[in-house]
Amino acid sequence: MVRTSSVVGVVVGLTCSCAWLGATAGSATAGAAYEALARTDASTVTIGNESIPTGIDIEAGGPVARVVQDSLGIRDASAALPYAGDTVAGLPGLGASLFGFTAPPYPFVAASTAGSPPQNVAYPGMNLEAESADLHSRARAVAGEPGAGASASASVVEDRLGTVVAVASTAVDTIKLGPYGVLSNVRTVAEVAADGNSGKLTRSTSSSIGRISVPGLSFTVPEQSPGAVPIPIPLPGVPNQDPIPAPPFPFPGAGTTFHDPDLGVQDGYFTVTAPGQDGPQRFAVPTQPVLDALKAAGITLRFQAPEHTATGVVAGSYIVTYTLPAPPSNSYWNGPTTITQTTAYGIASVNLTPTATGSVLGAPVSAGTGSGAVPGVDAAGAVDLLPGTDAGALPGAVPATVDLFPTADRTQFTAAYPLGRGVDALYLTLLALAVVGALATAGVIRFGVRSS
Repeated sequence: MVRTSSVVGVVVGLTCSCAWLGATAGSATAGAAYEALARTDASTVTIGNESIPTGIDIEAGGPVARVVQDSLGIRDASAALPYAGDTVAGLPGLGASLFGFTAPPYPFVAASTAGSPPQNVAYPGMNLEAESADLHSRARAVAGEPGAGASASASVVEDRLGTVVAVASTAVDTIKLGPYGVLSNVRTVAEVAADGNSGKLTRSTSSSIGRISVPGLSFTVPEQSPGAVPIPIPLPGVPNQDPIPAPPFPFPGAGTTFHDPDLGVQDGYFTVTAPGQDGPQRFAVPTQPVLDALKAAGITLRFQAPEHTATGVVAGSYIVTYTLPAPPSNSYWNGPTTITQTTAYGIASVNLTPTATGSVLGAPVSAGTGSGAVPGVDAAGAVDLLPGTDAGALPGAVPATVDLFPTADRTQFTAAYPLGRGVDALYLTLLALAVVGALATAGVIRFGVRSS
């Protein structure tokens, strides 16, 4: 009986050890070092007029949502409307620190950090939300009502296996382009997921305008594509090169004239929706005739192409420029006013360094050093819409650089042993020992112990 109890004790001990090691492995991937960002602006408006002092342009926008999260505990989320820049939002705190007076915080922002409760700011026609939790950070700003509003959402989520997903999305129901037209159902999504084991990135992005409504708009599909492709030169001062000759090809629907078309844009390509035998049919149309027709109506439309960066993706956005006529002569505001609207901007980024692999049975684990600096994001310059549709009409593009995070080297230490990283054999061996012990115990109980 004593021998039987001893065997049972050994089996129980081995079983508990296996369970403890399995639990350790299940949470080990959480040790990966990462920094993640998701940010989106539903719309940004820039106003230029000769009457503005010092000749600067007035800029405002919103709704705006922004989230920053990392493996060291940063959980920052903010939603704002209207968004007048970080400088304006920080003025109350700056004044209090410089002059010693108490000032109320900027009222049109909801912000949360690690450990703070969820924040909600609501005014008539506006709702701002921010939440920072252990494994996720989220922000959402909503303006207006369904059918006549706009929203911006940003989130970063880390799952139990260490995978980190950043998502930035916008939805704008209606954007009025002065007296010239209306953009409807504008949507953008930028998403990147970083695998917790390998750090491999999976990117996706989409941007669209459901409908462009311009009274009296019409254009004709040309018979064939141009016979040459221009070469864009993004460097200022460098002369353009001669276009590359290309064999022209006929356009589908050549010679067709569209009057007040159901015109939209999908990822930089103009589309027209027309009745068909099996219901409405949507098809692509050449770029240049549409751009020329919009320009004749007073609207210049450009597309900032989506960009895959080293750590994520920048969604494609649409840039609309039009000019309001000069008002009657007065002492305050004179001359024409140029309006530039950038819609549906979104960026998602995850810079993840997988956990360093340790050795079996508790040997020293080398420290993995990861750089906290995210490489510069070279966003594509604004180019004409529909590259490639008309044999690739691509005007010059001016690259821009966006620094997502400050440079900082951080060292991540870990003593965990994730499954699939060299210690599976250890768990399987212990499990096999536990099974053998259980079988031995069953045999002792069933047949007893023979005495010599």
